[in-house]
Amino acid sequence: MENLSDKYDSWHIPQRQSPAAIIIMLMKTAFNLLKIAWPVLILIFLKKKNDETGSTVILIVLGFCIVAVIDTILSFWFYRFHIDNNNFILNKGWLHKKALSIPIQNIHAVNLEQSLWQQLFNVTKLTLDSSGSEKMEVKIHALPIKKAELLKQLLLSNSESKIPDTHVINNALVHKLNNADLLKLSLSANHLEAFVILLGLSLNALDDIKRIFSFDEVELIRTYSGKIINQTFFVAGIVFIIVAVVSVITSIIRTILKYYNFNVEDNGNTWKISFGLFTNHQKILPYGKIQILSWRANWLRRKIDFWILHVQSIGHDETKRKQHIQIPVTSLKTILSLVPVYQQTTVVKPGEGLQIEPAYWKRKTLIMGLPIALLLFGILYLWIGIWSITIILFFIYFGWHAYKWYKIFRWHVNEEGLQIYSGMWGRKFTLLTWKKVQQIQLNQNLYQRSHHLATINFITAGGNVELPYIKYDTAKQLADYVLYLVESKNGEWM
Repeated sequence: MENLSDKYDSWHIPQRQSPAAIIIMLMKTAFNLLKIAWPVLILIFLKKKNDETGSTVILIVLGFCIVAVIDTILSFWFYRFHIDNNNFILNKGWLHKKALSIPIQNIHAVNLEQSLWQQLFNVTKLTLDSSGSEKMEVKIHALPIKKAELLKQLLLSNSESKIPDTHVINNALVHKLNNADLLKLSLSANHLEAFVILLGLSLNALDDIKRIFSFDEVELIRTYSGKIINQTFFVAGIVFIIVAVVSVITSIIRTILKYYNFNVEDNGNTWKISFGLFTNHQKILPYGKIQILSWRANWLRRKIDFWILHVQSIGHDETKRKQHIQIPVTSLKTILSLVPVYQQTTVVKPGEGLQIEPAYWKRKTLIMGLPIALLLFGILYLWIGIWSITIILFFIYFGWHAYKWYKIFRWHVNEEGLQIYSGMWGRKFTLLTWKKVQQIQLNQNLYQRSHHLATINFITAGGNVELPYIKYDTAKQLADYVLYLVESKNGEWM
């Protein structure tokens, strides 16, 4: 078997991507251009062939394509990478040159991704991220699969990740979604999100069509108002049903395409996560990079015991979905079997642990619920008059919701970390290990200060965990206790 160090030496020589990268980058540029310029292309198609404006636009588009091809070829030629002195070195750019050096020990994510085009050319996209960065720093669009696997192995071999000695599993398949599980996941997805996205795309397309055909919807309504007004509710109902059905179907298709053939392998110090139908994703997650572990389920998923395990690793950003690591799990029992790679302590059961102070729900109801209710009452009064008094039902629901959330919320502290159980319709478990904590903040608003309360915020390299509305003395003792444990044990945070 070839020595890993011998393979490592070969990477000292600057490498280029596969030539397939040129075609892949050109296709990506063309697709992005088409998304922006499709209204103009439709307009050109509808214009007469002898129209000078259309000819001019076509020449401009052709000129842009030529420039794009030249730029892509030059970018490919000057894009080089190699390993030197335990640093990953990337040089790119031909007009504006850029050199990037990343210590391999700081690399915390190496992911492989294959689109249909990349599968066609038998190459894969490799991305890597390091601590201290808010975005993917390196994107190699086309590497031969074996070469990408070797580079991933080399980078992760020097990226230290320690795990408990009691947990040693080698290349074991620890979780997999079958077709029935995939169907459950897709049917219980957030279809409202797909509805909003579809609605936004529809409105954007309508705006583009209006510009192309000089369409005036206001004038159309005035012209045909007599015919339209009698069918408004019927048409609105039909449109709502159509959009709702299309949204559900779209949401189901998106979920199946993304999570098809989802599986998690455990090799003793990392999780290898693979998924995707047309685009194959492969994420490598060392245990030591996990900063916060949580799992949640909406109301429907909770009823069928289906959960989504969220892994917040180093550099995690809540606003960037591509960085999220989500593992659909078919039962709470399965999740509890995965937890020991992060925290050994037994997870507390719902209803166990400590409560936060009742001031939380009372203040939230008065400070947030009451102003919103009064604002809605004022707006609705101008529209429906005295019937706007029904807004009191919203205020009652808001208060009841806050109270139920407070009653369900539990927190538990042990020598290893913090465990939080929360939710109202859905449920969420959150685990935080003390050695991952980098900073602790004790926050007090005016109300909390006057009532000797505080909110404690634990900050890690992968996000924050907030413990709201506990007694100030308890928060201070907990902060001191955590800082003592972190300093005395001097544990690895990555």
